[in-house]
Amino acid sequence: MSDASGTCACASKCMLRNLAIFFVLTVINALLVRYGELFKPGEFGLPGLYLAVGFMIAFGLWFGLWGALAAFFGYLLGALVPADVPAAVLLFIGLADFVQVLIPVVAFQLFAADPGLSTRRDLLIYLAFGWFLNNLIGALIGSGSLLLVGIIQPNLFLASYFGWLVGNLIVTFMVTTVLLKLGTPLVRRRGIMVERYWC
Repeated sequence: MSDASGTCACASKCMLRNLAIFFVLTVINALLVRYGELFKPGEFGLPGLYLAVGFMIAFGLWFGLWGALAAFFGYLLGALVPADVPAAVLLFIGLADFVQVLIPVVAFQLFAADPGLSTRRDLLIYLAFGWFLNNLIGALIGSGSLLLVGIIQPNLFLASYFGWLVGNLIVTFMVTTVLLKLGTPLVRRRGIMVERYWC
């Protein structure tokens, strides 16, 4: 059943649809994690341009907590191949991706902002919570975890942190902003937008 805005009401058939969306998003995120990092330095812990984060944030703003969970599990699935990375690091970096998506999802709900960025207010909320704060915290979790488990030495922490932060700021600004402006009307017309956290 759909309401007047074309979105699915909280019903069992919509739950199945949202689970299917979650599965598809997880696979897309996993592929982006595995194959979508550009200009990657040779040393683990010094990130390149992580394209996945640009899509993950848009997915979260379109599909709520399904998108946030898909960011976490998509990272785990996509990063399983390099077996020499400790499981704790995979979990922490997956957590960083989850937090980078969760913060704008919560902010857009709290402030009733439109993911289509239709007003100046929507854009400011996005820039504050979907571009800057979330990436600031995500980079801290990611680089901090690498430091804690000894993958990077203290002298490389700032390079890892700022590389992570600046790379994600670039990707989020260029990818997420375009996806939200162009993709949100299409997602709404298809009736698959998750307007609340779960439905």
